[in-house]
Amino acid sequence: MQLRRAAVSAEWEVVGEAEHPDEAAAKVAALRARFLVLDAGASGPEPQEIAARLASLRPKVFLVGVGSVPGADAQVADDNLADLRDVLAGLIHDAGDHTH
Repeated sequence: MQLRRAAVSAEWEVVGEAEHPDEAAAKVAALRARFLVLDAGASGPEPQEIAARLASLRPKVFLVGVGSVPGADAQVADDNLADLRDVLAGLIHDAGDHTH
């Protein structure tokens, strides 16, 4: 619930949750989501594989790690989820995939 509250913004909403990283990657593709926020503690042994799968999707899907997630486009500290909205906004802005 804390992660959901940290991510919600006027620009986006949480549209799915998953029990396992593979399920999360599949949902990202099915929902055409722009972000996958992956908890390092739940990322399993090979988060790089998930990062590689996301890299092939269009539009670009950004992988954000809560904690250290190899292959992530950005990371936030698990004890500082308040930064998550700014990280998500920064990724979209830096990609030039936004409107003012």
